Amino acid sequence: MRLFLVPLSLSLIAVPLRAPNGPSADQRALQGDWTMVSASVNGATYPNTTGTRHVVGDTTTVMVNGELLLRAIFTLDPSASPKSIDYSVIGGALEGAHLVGIYRLDDSTLTFCMTSPGGTRPTAFETETGDGRTCTEWRREK
Repeated sequence: MRLFLVPLSLSLIAVPLRAPNGPSADQRALQGDWTMVSASVNGATYPNTTGTRHVVGDTTTVMVNGELLLRAIFTLDPSASPKSIDYSVIGGALEGAHLVGIYRLDDSTLTFCMTSPGGTRPTAFETETGDGRTCTEWRREK
C-alpha cells in the first residue's frame, strides 16, 4: 500500500506546475511560426543569420542557419515588468540547461533577450560585449 501512495503523492505535487486556468493570452499569441528579423549576441550583430521558431503549446523549437539551436519547454510570466520567460532546454547543444530572459510581444513582432546558462535575467532588450546575452527579434509568419 505504501508503494502506491508515494508515486501518487509525487504526481499530485507535479500537477500544479502547469497553469491551472490553461495558457495565458501571451502563450496563445506565441503559437505558430516565426522568422528571425535580427540577432545580437554579446553586443555584436549577426546580419546574415537566418532563423525560424516554431511554437506548439509550451514548447518552442528554434532553428538557426538550418540547424537545431534548441528545443525548450517554456514558462511565461506576463505580469512581470519586463515580461519574463524561462526555458528548460530539452534538445540541441544546450540540452539540460535552464535559461532565463525577457520578452516583448507586439502584434506580429516578438522580441527576446536571453542569458546564457546560469546568467542573471536581463532587465533591458540590449546586449553588451561579454554579457552572455542574446537578443533576437522575430516576425510572425502568415
